[in-house]
Amino acid sequence: MSKGALLIISGPSGAGKSTVCRQAALRGDVYLSISATTRRKRPGESEADYDFLSVEEFERLIALEAFLEYANVHGNYYGTLKAPVFESLDKGRSVFLEIDVQGGAQVRQSYEGAIRVFMLPPSKAALKERLLGRGTETAAEFEKRMENAIAEIAQSKDYDYLIVNDTIEETVQMLLAVTKASEQRVKNHLDFIETFL
Repeated sequence: MSKGALLIISGPSGAGKSTVCRQAALRGDVYLSISATTRRKRPGESEADYDFLSVEEFERLIALEAFLEYANVHGNYYGTLKAPVFESLDKGRSVFLEIDVQGGAQVRQSYEGAIRVFMLPPSKAALKERLLGRGTETAAEFEKRMENAIAEIAQSKDYDYLIVNDTIEETVQMLLAVTKASEQRVKNHLDFIETFL
């Protein structure tokens, strides 16, 4: 059986990654990885959003090397469990990991064949507009988000593909095209090739 492709999708806040990944995963029958976290569940969130774990359980899994990547962000752990990702890949189903650039670098070190996709809004002005449109931050928080976004964008040069999210429909189609091309890489079909030898 052919293996699925592992795609790391990164980009700054406001790029629209979550919306695009959810829609593309549904249309492409792709597994959208759910992060594990130790932070408290927010109103309206469910187990479909995150795998909520205690600090003790998360640290036990770290000791067992059960994570593809993890980080401690503002006192809370976030990470990607290996088991569901590898199960999907082994069944021939591709996987989307929507994670930041630091997590993407960790995954790339532990899973050599990962394809990295960076998503951006159509312009810096559009990025500012999307972040301001949330209306949930102070001016200082907004400036910090913009600084973080620029720092992440500077690292996009290390990625394999750039997708500009102008309209959701076009962006979903581009991500599915990258996924399909990634699935056709020779290394994903070595078992099939062996049947001819």
